[in-house]
Amino acid sequence: MTLIFSETTFNQEACRSGTPLLINSFMNKINIVTGRGGKIIHTNQTGNTYIQLRQTNATVRDNGFVQVKNRSFIVKGSQYELEALGWNKDSEIPGNLVIEESLTPFNERNPEYDFKVAGTSGVVCKLDGQPIYRRTIWDPYGELADNKIYHNNQDEILAAEATSSVIEPNTAVEDSFSDENHEDFVDDPSSTVEEEIVSEGSEEVLEIDDTFEL
Repeated sequence: MTLIFSETTFNQEACRSGTPLLINSFMNKINIVTGRGGKIIHTNQTGNTYIQLRQTNATVRDNGFVQVKNRSFIVKGSQYELEALGWNKDSEIPGNLVIEESLTPFNERNPEYDFKVAGTSGVVCKLDGQPIYRRTIWDPYGELADNKIYHNNQDEILAAEATSSVIEPNTAVEDSFSDENHEDFVDDPSSTVEEEIVSEGSEEVLEIDDTFEL
């Protein structure tokens, strides 16, 4: 397994709060998610075709524990357009999958699709009351680094978890293309660890809209 070194992550606020810091992050090469028979072009519930890219991120935290998570990116297009890429299950996809966060919606029409949600709490991560928006992008040149905004509504998240007052997160931030939703996907246990944010500082979430249109 070839690992690509990603930049060291440091956050002074996390240091003061006692949250384990993310020290060194290692990115595996990008793979294409395949279905039965090795097919790489899939169809979502609305009939649109796509290819799913996946990359594994292994992070060594300052407490010595390794945290392994997957990132995914959806390449959308018609069957003809996707076939024109010339990819197959063994294709080497260049670059990295990068996390991009913003206080400005990426999708003005449906901004809630990109909410950064704190795990199963259902609480939207916020900075000074403003919701944080999050998406994964494909950087084919491998030049971009993660751009993360650290939330400061920890009390709201912890309160929701403590009282089990779970607000269901928007389905756009769940793994809409997991094996259980698409029978043509090969069983892959790692798909259950897909980019989830948790209150103690894990900062990964998968963002896929299962209702995208071409």
